[in-house]
Amino acid sequence: MADDRIPDRKRTGTYLFVRPKSARKARGGGSLDAGRGTPAPSVPESSSTADGSEARTARLRYRRPKLDVRTVDPRLVFFLTPDAPVTENYRQIAAQLSDARPGTRRIWIAGAAPQAGATLTAANLGSALSEFGRVTLIDASTPRSGRALTSLFGLTGTEQGSGWDHLDLWLLADRLALQPQSGLLPLTPESSRNFQSIAAAADFVLVDGPAVDEPESVGAMRQIVDAVVLVIRPADLGTGRYERALDRLQGMKVAGVMVNGATDDVLSA
Repeated sequence: MADDRIPDRKRTGTYLFVRPKSARKARGGGSLDAGRGTPAPSVPESSSTADGSEARTARLRYRRPKLDVRTVDPRLVFFLTPDAPVTENYRQIAAQLSDARPGTRRIWIAGAAPQAGATLTAANLGSALSEFGRVTLIDASTPRSGRALTSLFGLTGTEQGSGWDHLDLWLLADRLALQPQSGLLPLTPESSRNFQSIAAAADFVLVDGPAVDEPESVGAMRQIVDAVVLVIRPADLGTGRYERALDRLQGMKVAGVMVNGATDDVLSA
C-alpha cells in the first residue's frame, strides 16, 4: 500500500537565486538590483511578547556586500538565468507560501538529514519570496550541515560586526537580507530577542537550521517558527528517513516537502 505521506511530485526546478546587477523589476514592486534600491527597512525599538509585555529589540544595520558572479555557487541558477522556466516554478512555490500568511511567516528550512540540500533551498526560496515581500535569511546551520549560506553567495562572513545593541545584516538585494553566523542556536534569551528583532522587520524569515535528526534543535525551532519546509533526497523515500523526519516534526506545520536532486522535481506544498 502506498504511503499517502509521500509528496506528490510536481514539475519544478532545483535551484535559483537573484541576479545581483539587474534593473529587472520584481513582482509587486521593488527591484532585485543588489547595487541600489529602496532604503533598508527599519525596525521598532520594542515589540510585544507573547504575554503582552514589551521587550527591547536590537537595532538592525543593513550593509550591501559586493557580490561577484564568479564566486557565487553555480547551482543558484536564478543568479545567472533569472528568466529560465525553473525560476518561474520557484515563484509559484513562493506564491503558495505567501498565500499561507500570516500563519506561515517564520519558516525553518530543515533537512531530513545533513547534506540534504536545505541551505540551497533556503537561498532559493528566499530569493523567490523576495518578490512577494521583505525576506531575511538566517544562517543557523551547524557544523554537520555542510556549506553555510554565506559561502553560497561567495561571502566569507568576516564582515559582520554585530554588537550587544545592534545586528549587522547583509542586504543581498532590495528585499533580500542575510544574517550570517547568527548564533541563534542554542536558543538563549539574547538569541531569541535577536530573532524577534529580525522578524519584526521582515515579511518572511527563513531559517537555514540544523537537520531534523538533531532533537535538541527541533525543540528550539518549535519555539520560534511557524512552519517547516522539509528537504529530503529521493533515497530518503525508500529508507524510512522521510517518515522518521515527519514523526520528529509532529505538532509542527509542514508547509511543504522538497525532494532535492530528483530530475524534474519537486515540491509538494
